[in-house]
Amino acid sequence: MSTVTASASLQRELAGIVGEQNVTQENVSINGVVPGCTVTPGSPEEVGAVLAFANAGKLVVVPAGGFTKQDIGGVPERIDILLRTSRLT
Repeated sequence: MSTVTASASLQRELAGIVGEQNVTQENVSINGVVPGCTVTPGSPEEVGAVLAFANAGKLVVVPAGGFTKQDIGGVPERIDILLRTSRLT
């Protein structure tokens, strides 16, 4: 499976959890690592479902709240899902 196909498949699966409008391909990187896609869940249940999905697929998830201090700590070699928390209150 190509990276484009894998990314499209990943986006479809995540859209089923959080809604199509909440899964994007942002033009961002963390220490040069570009995420496969960005997901913005709107509830704790959606966060749990995204994390369960990622765990089942052995996907790397990186959280991003205000998108500050993203270069602190160990940056993974790959980021499959960038999990934005901006919709959570």
